[in-house]
Amino acid sequence: DIRAFGALPFDRKAPSALIVPAISVTVTAEGARAVAALGEDLPELSTESIVTQELLTAHDVTYEPSPSTYSHLVAQAVELLRHRQLDKVVLARSIRGDLSEPVDPAAVVTRLLQREPRCTIYSFPTSDGRRFVGATPELLVARAGRTASAHPLAGTVALSPDADEMDYQDWLLGSLKNRHEHAVVAREVADKLGTAYDDVRADSEPHILRL
Repeated sequence: DIRAFGALPFDRKAPSALIVPAISVTVTAEGARAVAALGEDLPELSTESIVTQELLTAHDVTYEPSPSTYSHLVAQAVELLRHRQLDKVVLARSIRGDLSEPVDPAAVVTRLLQREPRCTIYSFPTSDGRRFVGATPELLVARAGRTASAHPLAGTVALSPDADEMDYQDWLLGSLKNRHEHAVVAREVADKLGTAYDDVRADSEPHILRL
């Protein structure tokens, strides 16, 4: 993925808020993890506490929208882009299926941590007692002192197992399509931040994030 870095100073006159998380996750240098609720003492950390679950195969899988409708929507998006009525389209659809046993969210988080160590892993409780789990390589905002940074991402290529990684990186950085997709996102982030802060800076060139 192509990424860019931006930075901005905090306005001391801006409203402030202190948010204390209900759940904390502690990670040791050896990779052991522990989760504790607000007010609880952290349990003894151990790499043996990592949760695993066998891969599950879904059946009765349905797509929303359906494959034919989705293809039609993709074609519509291409036409809108061709006529410059849109700058960028991000396509998505939901996939639903049944499993032979319940999914353990902790096992999903563990697998995501192993597969995508450079991503931010999240697991939020939902109002119906379930959890929303995933991994994202993007960083909405991080603060260091009076400086905040954001890492927007756009423009992606999949690596073949026997491919030369540098060839793919050079191709991605030289792709007009992918550079345009990234520029749209980076410009949007910088413009939005610019409405609230005077000093907003972004790298002149994008960088590669290997996932």
